[in-house]
Amino acid sequence: MIRKGTKIVCPLCKRVIGEVTKDIKKGDTLDSTNIVIYGKQVKDGDPMICPHCEFPFCIETTIGAVIHTERGWIPECVNDMVMPLLIHYLQQKGLWRKEWDKYLGK
Repeated sequence: MIRKGTKIVCPLCKRVIGEVTKDIKKGDTLDSTNIVIYGKQVKDGDPMICPHCEFPFCIETTIGAVIHTERGWIPECVNDMVMPLLIHYLQQKGLWRKEWDKYLGK
């Protein structure tokens, strides 16, 4: 469960980009009814990307959606695995942006 008021943080640039506006339980869909992204209208079907660096802060996986918050990736059981796998996936698919290297210290 993700509690109302939890801050959404970009996993790459580390900016606070939004918050949870309503408690989210397992199985709930993440959309404009329960999250707000500062300065951006959240619409169904839009990619969940940071409004500053455009890096994904929420992704769909085989175990369900994972979102990056002030506590790290939720659900916490995947916290240490998500970033390396996400970076590898984006690089393999040719979706990695050169400007993202600066956030990783490359």
